[in-house]
Amino acid sequence: MIIRHPKKKRIMGKWIIAFWLLSAVGVLLLMPAEASVAKYQQNQQIAAIDRTGTAAETDSSLDVAKIELGDPVGILTIPSISLKLPIYDGTSDKILENGVGITEGTGDITGGNGKNPLIAGHSGLYKDNLFDDLPSVKKGEKFYIK
Repeated sequence: MIIRHPKKKRIMGKWIIAFWLLSAVGVLLLMPAEASVAKYQQNQQIAAIDRTGTAAETDSSLDVAKIELGDPVGILTIPSISLKLPIYDGTSDKILENGVGITEGTGDITGGNGKNPLIAGHSGLYKDNLFDDLPSVKKGEKFYIK
């Protein structure tokens, strides 16, 4: 028969609690860092389109996120809420975490007769505002797609 001492149980319990607390603090510290990296990449892609008018060719061999996202096809700007987001082709989770996407089969951003592209985006993400302020846009206010 093995007899366990209550003192050992208390010490083990404290170590388990300390481990979980440190893990939670680590996750909370990494979230803002991930958000700022994503925002930086977003701004870089917007700047590349602003300079050339199209998605610029860049060396993304070391940047896995860019490879998965693809190049933005445009920029959505809503001045009334100071919003400027890259527009991607498609609506995958990765795309909607980093900008807005054009729903497949609804047209492209050039529009045209009978073509009305549906633009999708997220709000309430922990790492970025994206469409959080969209409800404050009033009817008749302008937005731009470049």
